[in-house]
Amino acid sequence: AQLQPRLGQQTFEMWLAPLRVIARDDQAQAGTAAGLSLAAPNAFSRDWFLAHYQDLVLQVLRSLATPNFSLSVEVLDETTPLH
Repeated sequence: AQLQPRLGQQTFEMWLAPLRVIARDDQAQAGTAAGLSLAAPNAFSRDWFLAHYQDLVLQVLRSLATPNFSLSVEVLDETTPLH
């Protein structure tokens, strides 16, 4: 809800909406950070997201969760389970 107004609807729909959650760890364990793993539809989308939007998304997530919240993005394939 906080990202779409910042990015605009077209940018949000193009680069963030196609991402899918593949794993989520809401609770930080000893020595690890809470985090989110996302899947992008292809390598280009993943690389573009990482280069242009990862910092903003992390900023928002860290403001909502914990300062050391982590984020990873991989390329989605047919065997990747979605959560």
